[in-house]
Amino acid sequence: MSTLASITDRIIATLQGASRDQAEQTHLVAGIADTDLTLQAFEPKLLSQGLIEIGDELLWVSAVDNGSGSVTIAPYGRGVQTSAPSAHDAGAMIVNNPRFPRALIRASVNDAISGVYPDLYARKTYEFPAVATRVSYEIPAEAEQVHRVSWQDIGPSKRWIPVSRWRFDPAASTDDFPTGKSLDLYQAPLPGRTVRVVYQRPPAPFTDSSTEFATATGLNASAEDCIVYGALFRLVGMLEAPRLQLAAIESQLRGQLVQPGATQSAVRHYMQLYQLALTAERERLLRSDPVSAHYRYI
Repeated sequence: MSTLASITDRIIATLQGASRDQAEQTHLVAGIADTDLTLQAFEPKLLSQGLIEIGDELLWVSAVDNGSGSVTIAPYGRGVQTSAPSAHDAGAMIVNNPRFPRALIRASVNDAISGVYPDLYARKTYEFPAVATRVSYEIPAEAEQVHRVSWQDIGPSKRWIPVSRWRFDPAASTDDFPTGKSLDLYQAPLPGRTVRVVYQRPPAPFTDSSTEFATATGLNASAEDCIVYGALFRLVGMLEAPRLQLAAIESQLRGQLVQPGATQSAVRHYMQLYQLALTAERERLLRSDPVSAHYRYI
């Protein structure tokens, strides 16, 4: 099952291509805490002053001692460029001057997750007991749309009876409903029976690297390709910016060999893949669990 870590690896492999020009890599000899400003590298000669990457963290190196293997991190050098300082175990990979920082990829993945809503959405269930003579009930603040409503029948059948007459109020009075969301039931269930509301909410971004995709986001596992392509077209679009930085000889040579706008063709390619995947996943979502028809009272 895919996690943010495996999705990041997939994106890096795609960006670097099958025959990869790998960045120089070594590893930590001993673990470091999230505040340490020195570390021991196995092959310090592979590191240089500037950015290095350990896990999802970017660090700024101010000095490297090739003899002792000691690497000094600048006082401002932990968790740079929107990454977060964190502890790292012995043996963790150190990447010198990463071409595609994992922190940037992680942010692009979360941007892609946010971008698929409202075409794709997460579904959650909320239950409450029906109360005699009561019509309006509070539902969670995260609910953006109500998918369907049902109530549990009496007896051992375990049957859920659909409610066909209801109204969702996304701007309910917070004096009466603290969440600001309410549901009016005009087809009253039997008092005391459990009412089940399936509602839609925006997919959640990843908050760690190890939680499985569907669990973390609330999307179906089949939506992973859509998120990967969404992150790719965002990342590839950033590759054109270094062309403007012509101070370095490497950038000057690249500017001569790579035609202006070449990355935009790649952006369009991944954008098309993204749109195809989004359309297919949207149809799959609606076919597998269509929104129930109901009478809406105004």
